[in-house]
Amino acid sequence: MAQMAKKKQLKKHKLKHGEQEQAIQPVQKEAASKARLQSPASVPARAMTGSGTTTERDFSYVGADLRKILILAACLISAELVLWILFSHTGLGTKVYQVIQP
Repeated sequence: MAQMAKKKQLKKHKLKHGEQEQAIQPVQKEAASKARLQSPASVPARAMTGSGTTTERDFSYVGADLRKILILAACLISAELVLWILFSHTGLGTKVYQVIQP
């Protein structure tokens, strides 16, 4: 009786495997048709100029990053100038120095 159950399971497995192969074939045909649509003939002439392998690079994010870096640098330099004025031209520098000394 156990042998009969094994045979049924094998038959079911083969059937499922065959169904999977049949399901894969339409997907492969669809992928091949998409590849044909994206052939070099359908690519605009503008993209084909030059060596044909170069693409336009998008550096639009660089401007925003540089602006953030410049703002940070300006804040740090202004903080340094304010501290320099406070410590050198007022009595704050000597008081801080006395607090630090043991």
